Amino acid sequence: ATAFRFLERYPGKRVVVLIHGLMMSARMQEPLALALADNGNMAITIDLVGHGKSDAHHEHLYNWDIPRYAAAIDSVLEDLEITEAVVIGTSLGANIALQMANDNPSRVRGLVAEMPALENAMIGGPLFFTPFAALSEWAEPVAKVVSSAAQLIPERPLPFGALMLLDLVKREPKTTVDILKGLFYGQMAPNQDERRKL
Repeated sequence: ATAFRFLERYPGKRVVVLIHGLMMSARMQEPLALALADNGNMAITIDLVGHGKSDAHHEHLYNWDIPRYAAAIDSVLEDLEITEAVVIGTSLGANIALQMANDNPSRVRGLVAEMPALENAMIGGPLFFTPFAALSEWAEPVAKVVSSAAQLIPERPLPFGALMLLDLVKREPKTTVDILKGLFYGQMAPNQDERRKL
């Protein structure tokens, strides 16, 4: 069984895969997916491992780096007999989209990489996400209480932005720490020479 949660509820002939940002969920891409579906595309949104409604307690989350996420999505597309797709990613999703295009260019018909974390982000990224990791690990009891309380809030009928914030606050603290470790210590994206070839 796949570790991802796919939402194939947008029918169409051309396939577009939408990959959300770090610590977000498939909900982030749903407005765009609906707009793409209205224009005749099959829009597939994904909850990456450790995000949204995917398997948050997946074993060894700290081993999930960009190449592993990319390979897992590519494998599922293979299982679904999708030979080519446009891949759209934001932040973490952009890095995964770049990796997919690098590793299997014949499957990636088109690519949109919004806000990828590349070489220049290797300082800013950890500075931005370290407080999240610190809160999740060192203040785990408090983070667990906040997460548990947030999970009691009904999702409807809240505005889209509030639902996105709720997804972020509902995260399990240990899951957040493990994912950040995996990303910080693993390969972040194809290198500059590989990206130039793309």
